[in-house]
Amino acid sequence: MSQVVRAVRTGAGLSREAWVRSRHGAAYNVLLDRGLEPSLAWWVAATLVAQWARETGWGRSEWGCSEGNIRATASWDGAVQYLQGGDDATEAPYRAYPTEPNCETGVADAIRLAIDGRLYHPAYLRLLASANGGPYAVGASRQYAVPIDSVQWYADVMRAGWNPYTQAGLDEYRSIAGTVAGIVGAPPYVSSTLGKIAVGAGVAAVGMALLVVLRGRR
Repeated sequence: MSQVVRAVRTGAGLSREAWVRSRHGAAYNVLLDRGLEPSLAWWVAATLVAQWARETGWGRSEWGCSEGNIRATASWDGAVQYLQGGDDATEAPYRAYPTEPNCETGVADAIRLAIDGRLYHPAYLRLLASANGGPYAVGASRQYAVPIDSVQWYADVMRAGWNPYTQAGLDEYRSIAGTVAGIVGAPPYVSSTLGKIAVGAGVAAVGMALLVVLRGRR
């Protein structure tokens, strides 16, 4: 039987930037351990953090280190916290994880679900394959070129059932992904495998590990 624990808001007290960097760092380490090339791991981590940011309000509604506030179904044998989400009529059971500095355990489980889950694994494979066709724009008023197609990945996982698909939801994710890209910046090295990209007229080709601002408006 799962242990019921008190719901704790684990993102409380962190600025948006601090929360993104913390969860991105934890995700990056998990993805490295799974064998991804460092630059690819960096951007897959940013892709996932943007999803978690949308679902937790930039960590303000992150409970029990559960990235995305994952429901505790019958197969879950870990700790449980009771929350009332936006689509819950009453309080419902959600997964809870150890309260760690960077929520490492919760991050690892959220990644496992997003990558290994039967419904979502095909979207992950397409995300990795998209590195051969970039760059891709993320952001709204301020846009960045990134080397993998995060927005298409989010569309794919919504259609697979993670969230109901809506164009408004996809547009919101695109904007959030740009903000996340701006916070985490480029990896602190140049990728040896992802090649080079051209980021638009008048902009020189750069190493794919680099983050490039495409457009900014006041």
